[in-house]
Amino acid sequence: MNAIDIHTHIVPAEFPAYAGKVRIVEEVVSPGGQVASALVACARLGLRAKYVGTVGDDRNGRIQLEDLRASGIDLQHVQIREGCPTQSAYIVIDRSTGERTVFWRRDAASSITRAESR
Repeated sequence: MNAIDIHTHIVPAEFPAYAGKVRIVEEVVSPGGQVASALVACARLGLRAKYVGTVGDDRNGRIQLEDLRASGIDLQHVQIREGCPTQSAYIVIDRSTGERTVFWRRDAASSITRAESR
């Protein structure tokens, strides 16, 4: 599965208390997801890599595809789902510990069946 980490927010000192408020130290937008990250690592090691899956027809899907394409991943069998948001996550990282909290969403329409993956 691919995903886009819409915003990775790095917060200072420690994670705020529930319903608290804290200033963001750094904000990053990065394509990824466990499978996509593994494919990019393989490509950087000189292996051939192909992604078979889906992305939405939104800005995040375009960012994801651009990144995978630039990394040399074969995208021949990627399906772009109309009206479906690309899987995404908001990640908050506690700068003092490196611990992270992830808020994610994945639309059911982004699933791919075995038959579709051939």
